[in-house]
Amino acid sequence: MGLDQYAGIKNYTYHYDIDDKHFSYTNVGPFEWRKHARLQEFMHRLYLEKTKQEASKDSKKKWVEVDGNLYPKEFGTLELTSENINKLEQAVLSRYKDYDCDGGFLWGHQSQEYDAGYYFEHDMKFIKTARKLLKKGLKVYYRESW
Repeated sequence: MGLDQYAGIKNYTYHYDIDDKHFSYTNVGPFEWRKHARLQEFMHRLYLEKTKQEASKDSKKKWVEVDGNLYPKEFGTLELTSENINKLEQAVLSRYKDYDCDGGFLWGHQSQEYDAGYYFEHDMKFIKTARKLLKKGLKVYYRESW
């Protein structure tokens, strides 16, 4: 359990093999991350901006209580603009220095500094690809999954 993240175009089909069996599923893609906490923090704040909700480091803004248990507040799929991609590039280049995450284990916050470096090239490749897709008139999305 935890955070899986996808970005790119809608209706991208992933293919993989396990024990000589072929599987596929459709999602936003072709980019994937697993518990990239600072990327999630960036996208979560972007979501709050786009929906005109108050952006806050207060973790209560990121969680919803159901039957006494706290769960991440999901936004699902978020459309990204060129301006959003430019802002993301600045965050990536700074190793997300302004996007410390207090989202907890499910977000992968315990390794967020390491992951900002680990995913650096992958993040930059996504940014380059996103710009190409947007120039072609295609829509680019980020999708979170718990």
